[in-house]
Amino acid sequence: MFPFLYRVASASARTVPFQRGKLASSFAGRRASVPRWIEWASLNRTKSPLIWVHGASVGENLSATAVVTRLRSAVPGLQVVHSYTSPSAIPWRETFDGCRADFLPPEEPDAIARVLAAMRPDLIAFSRGDIWPVLTRTAAASGIPVAVIGGTVNPSSLRLWPLIRNTLTPTYRLVDWLGAVSREDADRWSALGVSAQSIDVTGDPRHDQVLERHTDIGSISSLFQWCGESPVLVAGSTDKRDEEILLHAFAQIVSSNTCCTRLMIVPHENSRSRIDHVRGVAHRHDITAEVWNGAPPAQGTRCVIVEKMGVLADLYALGEIAYVGGGFGRKGLHTVIEPAAFALPVIAGPEQTGSPDFQFLLNARGSVALPREDAAKALQRTWTDWANDAQMRTQAGLRARQALQQGAATTTAVALLRLISSSSTVNR
Repeated sequence: MFPFLYRVASASARTVPFQRGKLASSFAGRRASVPRWIEWASLNRTKSPLIWVHGASVGENLSATAVVTRLRSAVPGLQVVHSYTSPSAIPWRETFDGCRADFLPPEEPDAIARVLAAMRPDLIAFSRGDIWPVLTRTAAASGIPVAVIGGTVNPSSLRLWPLIRNTLTPTYRLVDWLGAVSREDADRWSALGVSAQSIDVTGDPRHDQVLERHTDIGSISSLFQWCGESPVLVAGSTDKRDEEILLHAFAQIVSSNTCCTRLMIVPHENSRSRIDHVRGVAHRHDITAEVWNGAPPAQGTRCVIVEKMGVLADLYALGEIAYVGGGFGRKGLHTVIEPAAFALPVIAGPEQTGSPDFQFLLNARGSVALPREDAAKALQRTWTDWANDAQMRTQAGLRARQALQQGAATTTAVALLRLISSSSTVNR
C-alpha cells in the first residue's frame, strides 16, 4: 500500500501550481538542488566516510552539531553534508557544521538515486524525525544505513493516526538505529514501526549542543549598557498572543512602579509587518518601544523589539528572566533549553504539548507555566517577584540549568560510528 499511496501523494504535490510562499520556495529549491549536489560530489567527494544529516529546518540541523563534532574527532577527514526542506534555513547554511548544506532533493526515485550515486554516503542521519520515505527506501536498497538522532514524536502527531501510521510503517521499519529523546518517544517510534531492538533511549543531543555553544558576544555588544540598568526579561520566539500578554503585564508593572525592570521582545518572525505590529501593541499600552537592529538603544527606553536575525540564543546571556513564546498557540512551545543554559528562570504559557524540556524545568522548579485565564496578571506577579528578589531568581535559574542533561551526543556518536564501520560503502 505504501508505494502506491505515497507515489500518488508525491505526484499530486508536484502538479499543484504553488505560486508563492514557503511551500513554493521549498519545492523550487528542492528541484534545483539535484545538479548542485551532483556537482559538489564530483568536485569534493573524497575517499573518507561521508555522513548525510537531514533536518527540516535550522533547529533540527543545529541539534546535530554536538554529535557531528564528536564524530569528526573520532574519524579524521570525515565529510558531513546537511540537507533541509524549509527556506528559512537558507540564511543559516554557513552555520551548519559540515562541508555543504542545501535543499533535500525532491522525493522522486530518479532524483534521489542520482544524488545518492554521486554522494556515496556511508550513513543517512535524520535529525529529530523528519524522515523522507523515498530517500530512506533508496538508501536502504543501496546498503546505506539509516539512523535517527534525537528522535522525538509529538503525542498529537498526525503520524500516529492509524491510516497515516500504516502508510509510513514500511519506511520506519528500514531504520537501522534510532536514539529516542525519552522512553515515551521510544514507545511512539516503536508503534510507528521502528524495531524495538533498533531503539536506544539516549536523551536529547540538543542539550549538549546548547550547553557547548559559543556565545557571540560581538553581535549583541551594543545592548550591554542598556541591559545594565535593571533586570531584563528576554521574551524569545513570541507570537501575537504572547506579545499582548507581555506588554499588558509590563504596562501594569511600569504604571504601578512595583519593580525596576526592562523588556526585550524577540518575535518568532521578524518581518517588518510583525515588528510594526508589536510596536503598535506597545503603543496601545502606552509603552515606548525601540526597534533594535544593531545600534545602541536609547537609555531611557524600557522596551526593545529585536529585528536582527539569528541572535536570540545570544540575547539570553543578557537577561535575568526568560519568557518563551508559543505556549498559548496550537503549534506548541518554542525551545526553553537556550535560556535554561544561561541559568535563567523561564516563564511560558500553558500549552506545553511536545515540550518535555519545559516539563523537566517545571519538575525542577526552574520555570513557571502561566494559566490560560488572567495570564497577564499571573505574569506580572511572577515577573515582579523575580525582578525584586535576586536570590529567588538566581535559585530558580540554577534549578533550570541543572535540569538540562548532558551525554546524549556522546552516546549517539558511538552508535553512529558502529553504523559507519558496518556500512557496505566504507571499503569501496
